[in-house]
Amino acid sequence: MAGNFWQSSHCNQWILDPQILMRDRQKDLMSISEEEYQKVMIFYCNIMQAIGEQLKVRQQVIATGMVYFKRFYAKHPLNSIDPLLVGPTSIFLASKVEEFGVITSSRLMNACQSVVKKFAYAIPNQEFPFRMTQVLECEFFLLEIMDCCLIVFHPYRPLMQYVADLGQEDILLPLAWRIVNDSLRTDVCLLYPPYLIALACLHMACVISQKDTKHWFAELNVDLDKVLEITQQILKLYELWKSYDEKKDIPAILAKVPKAQLQPPPSQSESQSGAGET
Repeated sequence: MAGNFWQSSHCNQWILDPQILMRDRQKDLMSISEEEYQKVMIFYCNIMQAIGEQLKVRQQVIATGMVYFKRFYAKHPLNSIDPLLVGPTSIFLASKVEEFGVITSSRLMNACQSVVKKFAYAIPNQEFPFRMTQVLECEFFLLEIMDCCLIVFHPYRPLMQYVADLGQEDILLPLAWRIVNDSLRTDVCLLYPPYLIALACLHMACVISQKDTKHWFAELNVDLDKVLEITQQILKLYELWKSYDEKKDIPAILAKVPKAQLQPPPSQSESQSGAGET
C-alpha cells in the first residue's frame, strides 16, 4: 500500500541489514577501499543531480532516482553495469513514477551529453557512451532488480511535519532540507526509515542553528540511538567532503574499478534456465 510506509515494499523489502549490505559489497571492496567506494557513490550522485537539474525535474524525482541507483548497487557490483548508464536510467524511471511528465529520448540524451562535459576530468572522450536503446534495456533490468518496488518514501514529508510542530519553519526547514539532500549520498536511505532520517537531519539543523530543542526530542517516542547512528553517517560524509578533491581523486579511484559490462548481466530466471540446459 503506497499510502502507508509500514505496509509498503520500501519498509518490508528495502530497509536492509547493514551486515548484509556490506557482505554484498565485498566484490567492490576487493578493488577499492570503503572510503573510495563512498567517493565513487558521491561522484555518480553528483552526476545524477546535475542531470536532474539539466532536465528541470523536481528534487523528489532526483531523490527517487538516487534511491533506485543505491538499491541497484546494493545488489550488484559496480562492474555489472556502468554507473554512468544506471544513473540516467534511474532518473528516467523516477520521472515516470513521480509523475513528473514525459522526458523525451532527445531531452535525456542531450542532458546526459551536456552533463558529461562538466565531469570530463573523469569521463573518457567527454562523450556519453550510451544510446536510448541501452537506457530502455537498463530500465527493464532495474525494474527486475527492485522487484518493481517503485514507491519510495522520502524524509521530506515527515521533516515538514516535525518542523511545523516545532514552529520554526523559516529557520530550520531550508537547512534540514539541504541535509536530507546530502544524506542521499550515504547509505542511510537503504538502512533506516525516512522519518528517522528526517529527525536526524532536523537535529543537525537545530545544532547548527543553536536552537535548544532537547525537550522536544526527549518527548518523541522514537529510537534516539538510531537517530544518532544516522547523524554519525551524515557527519562522516561531511568529514569526507572536507578532505576530498573530486577532480584530483576520482579518476585514480575509477581506474581501480574493473571495467563495467555494457550489457546487463543475465536475470535470475535466465541464469536458472541456462543452468538447467547444461
